[in-house]
Amino acid sequence: MGADPWITFGVSLVLLALAALGYHKTDRTFGLDLKIHVIYWAFVAGMIVLVSFVPVGNYVFSGLSYTFIGAWLPIYESIRAVCTPEEDDDKLWLQYWMVGGVLFMTTT
Repeated sequence: MGADPWITFGVSLVLLALAALGYHKTDRTFGLDLKIHVIYWAFVAGMIVLVSFVPVGNYVFSGLSYTFIGAWLPIYESIRAVCTPEEDDDKLWLQYWMVGGVLFMTTT
């Protein structure tokens, strides 16, 4: 039996909001802050436990969730980076799109 589309849409929006919130609230330390890594791995462990024991896999790992997190969030952040006067964030998102393009070309 397939997943309810409204639940899938709602869960996808929540995941997008959590990803955006986490992205904006996390300081960029480029791997120098151990606290960020500990929080990340605790979150990953919690998600593994959640997905293992609660049947949410159909909602969390839906195509819509992948599209929201993998495309809409980077598009928004890229536009936001272009609108700022700093060049570092522009380079970061340009690298993201270049790597994404290479991966797309090699996997299709």
